[in-house]
Amino acid sequence: MREGKRPAQLWQGLGWGGLGITISGFAAWGALHLGGFAWGWDEGVLLCTGRAIAHGYPLYERIWYNYPPALLLWLGAVFRLGGERVEIARGLILALSVLGLWSTAWIAYALTRSPWAAWGAVIYLLLTPAFIENSRAVFADLPATALATLAVAIALSTQRRDGAWPWLGTGLAFGTSLAIKPITLFLLIPLGPLLFPNRQAARRALPALGWLALGTLLGFSLWFLWVSPWGFARQFLGTSRRSAALNSLPLWENIQRIGGYLLGLEHGGPFYGLLALPILGLGLGMKGKEREALVLPLWLGTGLLFWVGYSPLYDHHLITLLPPLAVLAALGVKKLGQSLRASKSRNFLIGLLALGLWLANVPGLWRAAQELRLPEEEKEDHQALSAAAYLRENLAPSAWLISDDLSLAFYAQRDVPPEMINLSSMRIKTGQLNASQAIQWTRLYAPQAVILWSERLEELPSYIHWLREHYQLAQWYGQERRIYTPFSPPEHPLIIHWDEILLEGYSLASLKEGKVSLYWRARVDSPTDYLVRLEVLHEGHQLGSQLLGLAPGELQPSHWLKGERVIVHYSLPTSKLSAGEYTFAVHLLMGDKELLGRDVTGKPLEGPIRIPLHIP
Repeated sequence: MREGKRPAQLWQGLGWGGLGITISGFAAWGALHLGGFAWGWDEGVLLCTGRAIAHGYPLYERIWYNYPPALLLWLGAVFRLGGERVEIARGLILALSVLGLWSTAWIAYALTRSPWAAWGAVIYLLLTPAFIENSRAVFADLPATALATLAVAIALSTQRRDGAWPWLGTGLAFGTSLAIKPITLFLLIPLGPLLFPNRQAARRALPALGWLALGTLLGFSLWFLWVSPWGFARQFLGTSRRSAALNSLPLWENIQRIGGYLLGLEHGGPFYGLLALPILGLGLGMKGKEREALVLPLWLGTGLLFWVGYSPLYDHHLITLLPPLAVLAALGVKKLGQSLRASKSRNFLIGLLALGLWLANVPGLWRAAQELRLPEEEKEDHQALSAAAYLRENLAPSAWLISDDLSLAFYAQRDVPPEMINLSSMRIKTGQLNASQAIQWTRLYAPQAVILWSERLEELPSYIHWLREHYQLAQWYGQERRIYTPFSPPEHPLIIHWDEILLEGYSLASLKEGKVSLYWRARVDSPTDYLVRLEVLHEGHQLGSQLLGLAPGELQPSHWLKGERVIVHYSLPTSKLSAGEYTFAVHLLMGDKELLGRDVTGKPLEGPIRIPLHIP
C-alpha cells in the first residue's frame, strides 16, 4: 500500500514544485523589470500622493483623493523605508501580484485537491497580457483584486474547518480589498454559497455571517485610524454622486470593451483560447461539484453584470474577472484529463478543441507578455524623461512644481503642492477643483514650474489664461506638452505689435555677458516662424550683423499658443565693445521681406526696433 502511494505522492510533489518554481520565477522576473516611465496616468497620481503622505501631508484634508486610503498608506510606508523611487512602489505591487497568484492557486486547489490544477491556473494568468501589464503598474485595481481573491480562498478553506477564525480572516482580507478600492464589492454575492455549502452547515451560517461582517468592518475601517474618515466620506460620496449625474451609461461600448479585454485585443489578439478554456470549465468542470464551486460562475457572472453597468469603465477595472477565469480554465483542463481516462469521447473532443485553441494562442500570448517587460524603446516616453531631467537641473531641490502628469513630477524629484496633486478630470468635472482654487494655490506655493502635459489643466480655461499672464513658456516638447516658468516683467517695457506677435519690452541685465533679452508674446495660435536680423550700430555705422530664427530650437513661434510669453536671449553680433553708446537694432523678417511693427497707438514704425546700449 505504501508503494502504491509513492507514485501519487511523487506526482503531487512535482505539481507543488512546478507551482512554486513558476511563481518564484515570475517574482524574480518582475523584480528585474520594474522600470519604464509610466504605465498610465493614474500611476503618477498614486506615486506623488504616496510621496506626499511620506512627507507628512494628511490625506483627505490637504490631499484630494476619492478612494479609500489603504494602498496610499502602504506606498507612504515603503517610500519612508526604501526611498522615493518608482521601483520601490512597483515592487509593492509586484508583491501583491504574487499574493494574487498564490490565492488563485489556493482556490483551484481547494476545488480540485490537485496541485496541478493550481499550477495550471497560475500559468493561465501568467500568459494573460492584462495580468502581466498590471502586475507591476502602480494601480489600485490588481492589489484590491489580490486581497479579494485571498478572501475567497480563505472562505473555501472554511468548508473543512469549524470556528470563527476562518470567516474572520475572510472578512479581514475582503475589507482590506475594499479599503484599497471598492471595485470588488460584488464579491459579496459569490461568497453566499460558501456560507451555505450544504444543509448541515446552514445552522452555522448566521454566526459565520457575523464573523464575516465583523472582519470586513475591521479590515476596511482599520486604515482610517491614520486619516480623516469624514474627509474620505465627503470626497468619495461627493464624487460618486456627481459623477453619476455626469456620466451616461454607454452599455454597448462597455460590452465591446469587456469583450475586447477578455480576448486580449489590446495586446495583439483576439486570443480565443483565453475564453475557450474557462468556457470548458463552466460547461464540464461544474458537473458534480459541490455548492462551493458555484463561487466561480457567480464571481464571473456578477462581475460581468457589475462592469457592464459601470461608467466610466476602464480596462484596469476588469482585472477583477481574471482569477475566476484562471480557475475555470484549470478545472476545464482537469476535466479533459478525466474524460480521457473515462473514455468519454464527446467531452474529450470538446476539451481538446478548447485546449488546442489556447495552445495555438500561446506563442502570441508569450510575445505579448515579453513586450510588457518594460515599455519598448520606441514606445518609451523620452520627451517626459527629458522634461524631468530639465526640471531636476533647473529647479532647486526645495522648489515646488505643478503638473497635470504626476509621473513627470515624480521623476523630476520635486514636490507638488498637496492640494494640486490630483488634477483628474473627474475632480474637475464634479466641481471639486475650479480655476479660482487652482489660481489661489499657485499663488500660495509660487511653483518654479507649471507643466501642461496631459490636457487636464486645459479643462480650466480661466486658469490657463491666468497662467499665461504670470508665467512664460520655457520648454516645448511637442503634442502641446509645455513647461512654464515664472514671468518677470521686462526692465524696459516697450509695446510693439505685428499681426501675429507682440514685443512687450527688453532687458539689459545680461549686457555684460554680451546678451540682450527680448520679451515676445503670441497674439494668435502658431504664429509664423519669423527671422530676426540683429545689428549693432555705433554713430550710424554697422559694427556687426546676424540673421537667425526669432526663437531657438523648440521655442520657435509656430509652437506658441495665443497669449504665451517667451523670453529670448540674443547674443550681440559683434566682438567685445569698448565703452560708449551703441544701438541694438532688431529687424523682423518673413523670408526676405522686412515687417514693420506698430506702436501702442497703432502708428507704424519707420524702421527696425532700436534699443540703446550703454557700455560703461
